[in-house]
This record gives sequence, structure tokens and C-alpha cells, in this order.
Amino acid sequence: MTADSPGTGSRRMVGVFRIAVSVVLLMLLFWSLDTGLIADSIRAVSWWAIPLALALQMALLALASIRWWVLLDHHNCGYRPATLLAPFYIGIFLNNILPSTLGGSLFRMYYIYRDNHDVAVAVSPVFAERMLGLVAMIATASMVVPFLSSEFPHVRILAGILPWILGLAIAALILMGSRWTHRSVHAALARWSDYSIIAGVLRVAGAVHTYLVHPWLVARVFVISIVIQVMAAGVYYLLGLGVGATMAFPDYLVIVPLVFVAATLPVSIGGLGVREAAAVGMFVAAGMSPDRAGALALLYLLVLFL
Repeated sequence: MTADSPGTGSRRMVGVFRIAVSVVLLMLLFWSLDTGLIADSIRAVSWWAIPLALALQMALLALASIRWWVLLDHHNCGYRPATLLAPFYIGIFLNNILPSTLGGSLFRMYYIYRDNHDVAVAVSPVFAERMLGLVAMIATASMVVPFLSSEFPHVRILAGILPWILGLAIAALILMGSRWTHRSVHAALARWSDYSIIAGVLRVAGAVHTYLVHPWLVARVFVISIVIQVMAAGVYYLLGLGVGATMAFPDYLVIVPLVFVAATLPVSIGGLGVREAAAVGMFVAAGMSPDRAGALALLYLLVLFL
């Protein structure tokens, strides 16, 4: 019987920590809310809310798999969109049950790599979609927040900081797409290219650079990402209507991307606990009652797992 390596032990500790964070956050959330009122809101949910939200969530994930295909197709891999749907769904499933936010992404990378493709072809599309998807989240919220009522403090705060964050994100993309930046980074790392990890990083960076110097490709991925954000807000909106919330759709367009950004923090199992706490906090700050916000967060979790 062999002993665990130090790396295995540290990964196990990280996994235990993330499980603990999810459990503690959910316990604190339920402790701070009236669970009886939340249960009443869930029992009273309209019959159509969950089926419609589930259908929209399925369509959202299918569109997200097409975004992956658009980037892979740039490498002329020969995949059809339908071929990538199953591994994409498996990746999403793994993202939500493993104590890591990378499990599903690693599975998708491995799926392409094992099909006799270069590591850059396997890794760069997933990296690029996450990067452009994050910028799309920020852009969606930035475009909507000026039209919201400044009655709530969070709206005034977001209206002040989101344009700056968006500007920095766009500047970072421009810098990454710059030929000068690419040549400089490549020259700086080339001296260590005998190491397989550095060589892999250089190939992935080169592939991402080829995406960014093709404006039409970036535009397609960015538009798809914006539509995905709108659809994600729509899932929450349908569930909110189902529990009787009267919040306007533009509020969801601002809050939901921020909830997803919080959920990407690598401190819990697939964002569990962090996502629900962020959703309840932001929806309550925007004027939703705590019981409806709690019911909405739990119903979205149900739809996501279904």
C-alpha cells in the first residue's frame, strides 16, 4: 500500500475546505432567513415557472456548447456542434458536483486532447471562452446599470465602478491581442521552452493570440456570451415571477452576472453556497423580500441540478 504524495494530501485538504465553505455558507444563509416563509414561497410557485426555466437553462447550455465549437472550429478540428453537446453537458455536471471550478473544463480539454489534438487546441478554446465570457458578464451589467433607479445604494456603487472594470477588461484583451505583447512574452519565455510546461503555455498563448487578432471570431464569441448572460438572467426572472417577485428584468441583467462572478471564486463546490448567498444578498438589496430571494436561489439550484 503506497502512501499519498504531498500533492494528493494538499488537494484533499483543498477539497475538504471547499466542502466546508459550501456547508457553512448554506447553514448561515438558512439561519439568517425565515425558512418557513421560504418554504411557503416554494410551495406557492407557479406551475409553469420551473419547466420554462429548465427549458431555457437547457437552451442556454446548448448555446454555450456552440460557443466552444466556434473556437474549436477555428482550428479546423472537424467537429460538429452536436458532437460536442454531450461532453459539454458532462463538463457542466462535473463543475457542479466536484470541489473544484475546473473539473468540467479539464474534462472538456481532455476530451479534445485524447482525440489526437495538440494541447493548445484542447486548452485554448476553454480558456478563451471563459475569458470572453467574463468580459461579457461585466459588459452586460455595465450596459444596463445606468438605466436602473439610483434609489438603491448598490446601483450607485455599480454605476461608478463597472465602467472602469469593463474598460480595464477590454484594455487587457487589446493588450493580449497585440502582436508586440505576444512577441515580447514569447521571447521572454522561449529560453525555458525546453520545459514541457513552458512549451505548453507558449502554444496555448499563441492559440489565444490567434483568436484575438480575428475580430469576427471574437465578435461571434462575445455576442454568444452576451446572449447567454441574457438567457441566464431570464432563468432567474422566470423563477422570480413564479414566486411572485415583481422585480423588473433589467435588475436581473445586472444582478445575475455578478452572482455568477461570485460563484466562480474557487472557495466552494461549484459555487454552491457562494452563489446562493450572493443571490439572496443582491436581490434583497435591490428590494426583493428575503423569503422570495431565498426561494429564488433554491429554485435556481434545483433547475441547475436538473
